[in-house]
Amino acid sequence: MFRQVEERQCDYGVVPVENSTEGMVGQTLDCFLESPLQITGEIELPIVHHLLAGKAASIDSIQLILGHEQALGQCRHWLDSHLPDVAREAVASNGEAARRAGSESGVAAIAGELAAGLHGLEPLARTIQDSSNNTTRFLVLGRETILRAVAIKRRCWSRRGIDPERYWGCCGLSRRMASV
Repeated sequence: MFRQVEERQCDYGVVPVENSTEGMVGQTLDCFLESPLQITGEIELPIVHHLLAGKAASIDSIQLILGHEQALGQCRHWLDSHLPDVAREAVASNGEAARRAGSESGVAAIAGELAAGLHGLEPLARTIQDSSNNTTRFLVLGRETILRAVAIKRRCWSRRGIDPERYWGCCGLSRRMASV
């Protein structure tokens, strides 16, 4: 995402920075060290994970579970309890996991409802995250600074002159992000 914004393939990008269960997202923090991009927004969303697979799959046919390393960690106890002998593989994103689950037999993905719809997947199990209060803080990246930090100790960010709920509510962004 950093590279796409830097190369002007898009104006803004959204990246995860911290999860309430798994902590900081190291890959995102590493990218900030090398990037000239600015943080232009922030949103914290509830995260709900499902175990998804192709329409013909059953939970007994799953041989491999794919997910972003954070998602695998956020569902670790459920997976250990329900599918302890099934191999797990970390991939770059839950979107990639869903894409592969839609095209590879015996593969399931940890992802949200939006990914299920985009890739024609069915839930084998719903709401598999270990914490019902699972949230992730996302940062919006851009080339220009439009935000100023306030209350750094509380990690709050505020867009100048605009209520954050109104800002993020446009186009249903928060709803879409929560379901990815």
